[in-house]
Amino acid sequence: MIDARIDAAGEGRLLLSGDLDFATVGDLLQQARPLLADRPSTVIDLADVRRANSAGLALLLEWLAEARREGRELKFANLPPSLTAIAELSHLTALLPLTTSDS
Repeated sequence: MIDARIDAAGEGRLLLSGDLDFATVGDLLQQARPLLADRPSTVIDLADVRRANSAGLALLLEWLAEARREGRELKFANLPPSLTAIAELSHLTALLPLTTSDS
């Protein structure tokens, strides 16, 4: 069973929950597209992410690339420590637009 989802959580905010791994990121990529499509600016909150690996980081970077191609602003809040560590080891931290959980 795939255990991850992305849901609208108020204006300009999406809540990502579950596990971000190779089994879930493909579905999450597709789930997010209609939610992101009509939003000029979005914060994706990862506070409810339980586990994440490099596939999760790749998903965030893909969402970011799509947003930029379409002229939308995208930020991430509450990155789990595992994603932060992978981004730092990969020298990708500067690419991730982060915000506080309240923004």
